[in-house]
Amino acid sequence: MSDKSDNKSIFIITGEQSGDSNAALLIKDIIKSNPDTNIYGIGGNELESAGMKLLYNYREVNFIGLYSVITNLKGIKNILNKCVEFVKSKSPDLVILVDFPSFNLKFAEEIKKFYKGKIIYYISPQIWVWNTKRVEKIKKYIDRMLVIYPFEVDFYKSYGVDVDYVGNPLLIKIENYLKNHKRIKSGKKLITLLPGSRDEEFRRNLISLEGAIEKLRQSFNPDIFLLLSPNIDYEKYKDIITKNKIKIQKYSEEEKYNLILNSDVVITKFGTSSTECAFLETPFLTIYKANLFNYYIAKLLVKVKYATLINIIANKSIVQELIQNDLKTENICNEIEKIINDDNYRENMINEFKNIKKLLSEYPVKKTAVEIINEYLFSN
Repeated sequence: MSDKSDNKSIFIITGEQSGDSNAALLIKDIIKSNPDTNIYGIGGNELESAGMKLLYNYREVNFIGLYSVITNLKGIKNILNKCVEFVKSKSPDLVILVDFPSFNLKFAEEIKKFYKGKIIYYISPQIWVWNTKRVEKIKKYIDRMLVIYPFEVDFYKSYGVDVDYVGNPLLIKIENYLKNHKRIKSGKKLITLLPGSRDEEFRRNLISLEGAIEKLRQSFNPDIFLLLSPNIDYEKYKDIITKNKIKIQKYSEEEKYNLILNSDVVITKFGTSSTECAFLETPFLTIYKANLFNYYIAKLLVKVKYATLINIIANKSIVQELIQNDLKTENICNEIEKIINDDNYRENMINEFKNIKKLLSEYPVKKTAVEIINEYLFSN
């Protein structure tokens, strides 16, 4: 191979926790079929545990909000340039990019100037939400899109991009989890908070929930749990958490799923955690509070009616979205009370989740991601 051995090599970049988890499942399958494959790149603990040589942790390049990106731009550019140089010197057999478009598309553009191998994008960035102009870059620099939602196939085909639906790794993972775990009934109501895994979004979302937490205690006297991401410094938020009598669950994937599964309702930011709630068939509402500058920029860029993926797939409002000025104590409490007290409303929401899971599981997968990747690796 091109990195001075006969083994195949892959360079991977992922920029967040969910991408790290999904990419780890992918490379486990790659290594299972090709044990001598060398895998390098940017990722997190799960990719490293799965067998990837970590050049950089994704936390070094992933910052939320324009201000944070600008203040860390020099470091981000430095890592991007070093990754470009790595690909130039090692010439891996394949490059796989996972979501994280602001970094990955720039990286693809730079290596396309010299790299002769194929560039695969596994798990599409949500450009159909934020910035459809990026599809032109994908068409120019990416050889194949491997997507995990059926509607993405039609989207990319309409732009002439080579695309395959390869199944949904999150749904597969959760269905396997559900085979061995059942919902446990409790005498007390259980409300779980998933305000985010990055400091800025965590802080804004958690502070926005304080009034609702107090009112919900008066209405239901529930247990209120907060899943604490390893990216969040507990000491920084200890006073808020203690004052509001919130119970902490430290992060592990199984504990996260246990907590969501056994909750009566979850309050979560939109993103992967909201999809996990839907796949676990637990009613939820999505929230988000951004600084005003980022919010107005997002309003200018957004291309769809909804922010929550379940609503986007269904093209209707299945779960309530409380964003920015709508994120008020009254609105939060009204929705939670409706979910808990109105059996029909709750069951209809759960049935909608089941319909979406059925759609994803029954949509034909002609080839899996690993099968397609192996075809590229061993085509010569």
